[in-house]
Amino acid sequence: MGSTYARRRSELFKILAHRGIEQVIVGKPLNIYYFTGIMINPYERFVALLLDSKNNSCSMILPSLEKEIASVKGIPEILHRDDEDPILKLLEVLDGCNTLGVEMDYFDMKLGEKFIEYLPKMKLIDASKLIGNLRIYKDQEEIEKIHTAARYGDQVLGEVRDLIQIGRSEKDIQFALFRAMSAKPGVVTDSFVIQVLGGERTANPHGFSGDYVFQKGDAVALDYGVYYDRYWSDYCRTFFIGKPDPRMETIYKIVLEAQTAAIEKVHPGIPIKEIDLTARQIIEKAGYGEYFIHRTGHGIGLDIHEYPKIHRQNEDILEEGMVFTIEPGIYIPQLGGVRIEDDVVVTKNGAKVLNSYSKEFKDMILG
Repeated sequence: MGSTYARRRSELFKILAHRGIEQVIVGKPLNIYYFTGIMINPYERFVALLLDSKNNSCSMILPSLEKEIASVKGIPEILHRDDEDPILKLLEVLDGCNTLGVEMDYFDMKLGEKFIEYLPKMKLIDASKLIGNLRIYKDQEEIEKIHTAARYGDQVLGEVRDLIQIGRSEKDIQFALFRAMSAKPGVVTDSFVIQVLGGERTANPHGFSGDYVFQKGDAVALDYGVYYDRYWSDYCRTFFIGKPDPRMETIYKIVLEAQTAAIEKVHPGIPIKEIDLTARQIIEKAGYGEYFIHRTGHGIGLDIHEYPKIHRQNEDILEEGMVFTIEPGIYIPQLGGVRIEDDVVVTKNGAKVLNSYSKEFKDMILG
């Protein structure tokens, strides 16, 4: 495993050297994990990974209570006590650095102010996207982890499906999903994303599960992520308790057509925006464009939402190894909503869908 993280650091060193960035400071815990295999929750204390492209070396600035968390992996530690200012120790290490990359979407302004005060000649460059872009391309090991998470998603859906009944609540099913995924080997439960909505509440794409009790004819949307070995899957299926309102059947079939077409569109070399536009055009042609109120998808990996973002303004080109969701939806207030979501990996010849649970309308009818 160590070679995986060393290889990732080596890739970053090459990019930094090419851009003339001597050192970079990484703060996001998941990015530190990506480059080191060290998972740490800093809470309010200062933690940073410092990578030096001149020497192809790295070190970690850590609270003293985390002593040896990095050194056991061969990474030198710079420790600070709770009564010490960790930034002053960082500044000592950076003295003489001319160009520093910083995760500016993570660190607060106080850090920048101290750089300017103590090292006014040092040039600061935002390295946030540079680091984020490295994570876009998944290697085979990462893809296998996401695929395992997706397979677990299939399994827990099968285990919970029969519990979706009249008289059960959103929170009942939310807990059942959590319990089912928690029982799977390798699933991490320190973070979870589970959304269960019923009836008219399905018209809110980002609603919170509550006490709503399911009734006959309700749509029930289950959107959840399985977190396996620090990699996410993301999944959504919309069920119906008995025969739904005919309008819900109509919009379900439109969303399914849009999602199917968008998946078929995936090929290396096309602009990412084409995936969104393909789904959006089908929904707009059917007269429901105003009710498709979010992007078609997002990247998944160490974060459940990461690059690339699948929207109609994204001119970036699809490349092999990208992994993202495709999840069009239609949401009509006072009626309900439908979203269908799968995880997709870009292959040499197109796309591989990592989920396998049925999406056919007839299979979504419960009871």
